[in-house]
Amino acid sequence: MVIFLLIALGIISSKVSIFKQTFLEISSPFQCAITFSIGKLKSIWNNYIYLVNIREKHTNLLERIKDLESKENDLIETRLENERLRGLLNSKKRTPVPMVLARVIAEDVSSWFKTILIDKGSKEGIKRRMAVVIPEGIVGQIIETSKTTSRVLLIIDNNSAIDTRVQRTRAKGILQGRGENICYLKYFSLSADIEIGDKIVSSGLGGVFPQGLLVGEIFLIEKKKAGLFQYVEVIPSVNFAKLEEMFVVLTPQPVYKIKISE
Repeated sequence: MVIFLLIALGIISSKVSIFKQTFLEISSPFQCAITFSIGKLKSIWNNYIYLVNIREKHTNLLERIKDLESKENDLIETRLENERLRGLLNSKKRTPVPMVLARVIAEDVSSWFKTILIDKGSKEGIKRRMAVVIPEGIVGQIIETSKTTSRVLLIIDNNSAIDTRVQRTRAKGILQGRGENICYLKYFSLSADIEIGDKIVSSGLGGVFPQGLLVGEIFLIEKKKAGLFQYVEVIPSVNFAKLEEMFVVLTPQPVYKIKISE
């Protein structure tokens, strides 16, 4: 009896074993696929989390870089401003007349007028017809004032006219703006001794600009057959595209009137 039971159990065990083997053979590819998929999903998730962290670090680094670039830019601007102001202050020390430092706060964007607005006005003693200068030369003159601001007519404006001399020969002419970054000299006779490269300075006449201030340099001379005068163009010594700070000369130049005795 016991022998029959053992035989029966052996048969059952062998059948179960065969079933297990068959089941494993059938399910093995699916299990491998599931295991592979789970592994892939884990890898993708880990990579995603890793990329999110990297992206956050990258964003933080970009923000820090922008912040550092902004601070560096501020330092550069401060250094350049200090250099400009140092040059202006050194120029002021060499000038005996009282002057006030002003900054550009607005520009006339129209093509008809060349003016700027500065941050100083009548409160600082600024009046119409006062000269505006920088170490490089003449900027223009005050044409309007309020308590805290003033408008400056630039020498390149069509309405600007300055009595000038050729520094080398002392020949006289009227410098007028052309509405561009160019001026031209009027009333130079055909026989006047002028050359390309000659410096043009203010004559001191006219009651606005002190004598001897640099205005520009001759770069074009045309002697036309018809007419009494030469056509002369001048490049201003001031770079108006980079104009930021300037001085207003607070002492108006005297206009001398000669009384003719009868």
